[in-house]
Amino acid sequence: MINDIKNFVGTMSEEIKYYDNAVAYSKSLESTLWGLEQQANYPENSSKTDQQDLSEEINRTRVKLMSLQKLLNDQKNKMFSLIKSFKVEEHSDCDGCVG
Repeated sequence: MINDIKNFVGTMSEEIKYYDNAVAYSKSLESTLWGLEQQANYPENSSKTDQQDLSEEINRTRVKLMSLQKLLNDQKNKMFSLIKSFKVEEHSDCDGCVG
């Protein structure tokens, strides 16, 4: 029983760590997108080629954010599924068994 709980806690810790890292990356991408959009507000400060490159980079960043949002939703669902499916089998191991 104790080992079941330890394994579950270890698994959930890893899943939460993965989720937290993805959230941090998402925040970073959001900041990057904001900066790119601010830069695009001043087209007079760059050449037409630079503006095209900037527009492409904005689109790539938006696609990354959308994909990351799907990943975050999927990860959240996975964690909820793990929680719902967790069951402790009484006497599934003999930690503390007598006899």
